[in-house]
Amino acid sequence: MRMKPDSKGKRHWPPGRGQEEKMSPGKSAFVMLSIAAFFLVFAGLMTLLAPTYDLVLQRGASGVNARIERRLLWWIPIGRQTLERVTSAATVTQQPDRTDSPATDRDSNRQQVTPETNGYLVLHHAGGEARPMVSPENLESIKRDIADFLQGGPAELHLRLVANWKFGVLIPGILAVLGCLPLAGCVVEIGLRTLLKK
Repeated sequence: MRMKPDSKGKRHWPPGRGQEEKMSPGKSAFVMLSIAAFFLVFAGLMTLLAPTYDLVLQRGASGVNARIERRLLWWIPIGRQTLERVTSAATVTQQPDRTDSPATDRDSNRQQVTPETNGYLVLHHAGGEARPMVSPENLESIKRDIADFLQGGPAELHLRLVANWKFGVLIPGILAVLGCLPLAGCVVEIGLRTLLKK
């Protein structure tokens, strides 16, 4: 196939041959936003399964009241529970049942997989009890802080409760960063195109 001359006499390959067509600005933005949405939605689902809570205890005339807010992606509130007259705090750990892993070869036996231990902070109040999930690594320190607050002291105590540091913070944090990079690229591209048009 021969090259076709343009108005200036230069020869070019017909569209689709010898050179790649440039992606339109709208299509480029759509691709980057789709990639960002994939990572951010995946990170949000992980923080939904391994949630983060904001626990606020306030001292009042009738006793200590508490507010528990469940957060999506560590900042977005998706649920709230109010506790009146909190009297004590306890901790509970739960070990899920072990599962058998598939055999790696014909002669090997199945090995048991031990899942991670789940921790719960038990807050006793006038209406019963509340059990937000808390990483077992932080259970005792959080329980101690609440017990000290119930005995007296400042008017308010604010605690951040993390159910699982690996699946609720570390991995979703990496996914969130990967999701923000395409968003930043999209903003930069729009800004550059706007400046070039002026």
